[in-house]
Amino acid sequence: MAREHLLVRGVDCFPSSLKVPFMQAVPDNLRCKLCRNVSTRIVMDTDDHTYCQDCINMVDEGGTFRCVVDDVVEHIATLRTCPDAWKKILGLTVKCPKSNCMYQATLQDLQVHYPNCRSEGVRCPLCNTCVSAEGLALHTNQECPQRDLECPFCQEEQKACTLDEHMEACDQRPATCEHCHTDFETFLEVRDFHYAVCPRKPIGCPYTRFGCKFVGIREEVDAHTRQDQHIKMVIDNSECQRRELREVKDEVEQLKALKVLVRNLEESLSEELQHRLSLEDELRAATNEIKALKQTVDSYFKRGEDTDVKVQELYQRIDIFATPMGELLKNIAAQN
Repeated sequence: MAREHLLVRGVDCFPSSLKVPFMQAVPDNLRCKLCRNVSTRIVMDTDDHTYCQDCINMVDEGGTFRCVVDDVVEHIATLRTCPDAWKKILGLTVKCPKSNCMYQATLQDLQVHYPNCRSEGVRCPLCNTCVSAEGLALHTNQECPQRDLECPFCQEEQKACTLDEHMEACDQRPATCEHCHTDFETFLEVRDFHYAVCPRKPIGCPYTRFGCKFVGIREEVDAHTRQDQHIKMVIDNSECQRRELREVKDEVEQLKALKVLVRNLEESLSEELQHRLSLEDELRAATNEIKALKQTVDSYFKRGEDTDVKVQELYQRIDIFATPMGELLKNIAAQN
């Protein structure tokens, strides 16, 4: 009976979460003091306390860690490897961790056995279901839902999981007419040939398109069509069609008139648009002409202002010479 289930750290063929059943007690000096598991990389502190390298990496605090045994701060650089510890662990008796396997051997032998152990079954190549290695042949031949089976009617291969559904719809399955209850070798014959001529299959009156709603077996429909009421139906239907045709013709004439009206309106709008564009051109030319005239007038006004200034200057000069000239004339007159 297994004593403990332990993680075996650092072994490639074992999943990281796999616990191996050890059949004998694992000595305390071969186990990590933190996780209590075994590892391929056991190290020892100065007091020979053992740890796995994974746990040391987790408790590393800047190159030191605190020992869980004596609470002493240890330096990681001073840790020593213990190759002999792993050799002793490899010699311990263990059991294959797969539930259906009874294999027992040393841990070293288990590393060879475990990757090839098929006790928990193998995967079916068709449906991917896990089955025992011994039962794989039986499963694939008789149980697998994805195995190929032959349809007994059409001899085509179908998956086992869809065979029943296929057989219910297979054209080659035996069939019975639901109306006259005649048996046929295949449903294909009933559907494609018999239904068209079955004397008991309900059919509609040939005058259905004229409004008759009678439905019955072929014999009843034949008797029904011999009645005179269908003549009135045909006449009424013909009159109705004539009215509808007349209404359609009236609508066509209205559409034609509307089309002419639209065309005339488009032409009128086009002419109006051309006239508007022409007016815009004339307005633009008149605006430019007005601007030119305004510039000319402004030029004349500017010249007039300059003339007024010169006249004022001339008057001022005359005024300057008028007084002394008058005195000079007076003096001349006095001398005479």
